Amino acid sequence: MQEVFKIPADDTNLGLSVKMFPNKGRGVIAEKAFVKGQFLVEYAGEFLTFKEWKKREKVYKEDSEIGSFVVKFKHNDKVCFLDATKETPRLGRLVNHSRVHANCNLKKVVIDQKPHIILVASKDIESGSEIRYDYMDRDPASLMHNPWLSKKQELKMSENKIGRLGYVGRYRYRASGR
Repeated sequence: MQEVFKIPADDTNLGLSVKMFPNKGRGVIAEKAFVKGQFLVEYAGEFLTFKEWKKREKVYKEDSEIGSFVVKFKHNDKVCFLDATKETPRLGRLVNHSRVHANCNLKKVVIDQKPHIILVASKDIESGSEIRYDYMDRDPASLMHNPWLSKKQELKMSENKIGRLGYVGRYRYRASGR
């Protein structure tokens, strides 16, 4: 049986809110409890061609204030690029990274033959919990420039009680707290 997800046009009534976190900027908090498998939020953005993606990634990599919020996935045997870098009221782009404490996953769903990327709870989530997923960026260059992506660094930060890492953005730290 195919799972059915209802994706709202906006994020105002999802039971989520935005909170500022020391050492990582904005993140998303559960204002209600969610159960494993439940829809949390859409990762909304602009679909790009490969050529558009290459052009934008070059710009994003050259400006550490921008960062990159591009998700790459397959749909109908084609590689697709969804760019959520542009600031919008949508919350999916603000969900922070965690390899150690992730509580949701990205999932592709198709509605009216159009792909959507959503975040789904990977376990039960209590009200007040930060929503986090693993960005799955294991590229050595990314890890060198963004040590917060590494599991080792995240565990070290957790042990030092400095705070769990999970900076907003896909590839680099942004001090601006966007």
